[in-house]
Amino acid sequence: MNNKGQIENYFTVTAVLFAFAVTTMIAMVLMLGFQTAFTDAGIWSGQIQETGEDFINAIQIYDTIAVVLVIILLVGIGLTSFKLNTAPAFFIVTLVLGAFLGFTSYIYNYVFIQFVSQPTISAVEIYFPKMIAITTNLHWIALACIIIGSITLYAKKPSEGGEFVE
Repeated sequence: MNNKGQIENYFTVTAVLFAFAVTTMIAMVLMLGFQTAFTDAGIWSGQIQETGEDFINAIQIYDTIAVVLVIILLVGIGLTSFKLNTAPAFFIVTLVLGAFLGFTSYIYNYVFIQFVSQPTISAVEIYFPKMIAITTNLHWIALACIIIGSITLYAKKPSEGGEFVE
């Protein structure tokens, strides 16, 4: 782990959430495409229909998993930040790079909004309201990462090893 701060981990949080949302929505589009194709072919009945509905329900669970993933990632930022010993001067580096984090999070937001505005993807928006709310607000999650990481990284008591000047 880097003892100069956690900014690369903050970038990772937004990238993971973006990738998770995009892949989940593509999975739902594919599953609904299978359902449409099987219905048009006249074979969406019996065991195929039951299995297909189970897959659709399983993919819908990923909406709640996205919320749990946000919580796990934010707690992970706090825990890894707390375990690092770093100089308080790197807080300024974190704040400066925080502007780039905000910009990249905004880019992720914009790309995601353009992605879900496509007619094919907009058909599955109703299945993922929590995930859409999370992914269109990645800049707030990035800010939460900076706040949680900075508090746990720089607001702890200096250790006895002499890493900090008193």
